[in-house]
Amino acid sequence: MNLSNNKILITGGATGIGLGLTERFIKEGNTVIICGRRESALKEVAAKFPQVITKVCDLANPADRTELFDWVKANHPDTNVLVNNAGIQNWMDVRLMILTKRQVRKLRSTLLHRCI
Repeated sequence: MNLSNNKILITGGATGIGLGLTERFIKEGNTVIICGRRESALKEVAAKFPQVITKVCDLANPADRTELFDWVKANHPDTNVLVNNAGIQNWMDVRLMILTKRQVRKLRSTLLHRCI
């Protein structure tokens, strides 16, 4: 992958590892689009890096995933890199392999309904 002159969509790009990638890709001369659930976090990044394009969406929601895809396709068809960084972390004792019903539903939804 060329590290510059790309248009990159980073899911979960406003905090943590995603923010680190956002900063690095901007430094390398890329156009960066970030999306995430928290508008406040996206606004903080946009204040620091005015060239960043932001989109509020919750990728756990199937309708939001479809809307994000349609938005990128309509407004940023030249996007050529996807960094699928957004994720959900659930703490559990893997030695016991006991999941709550909520964790099972969330895991099933995440694994079976990925669209981008």
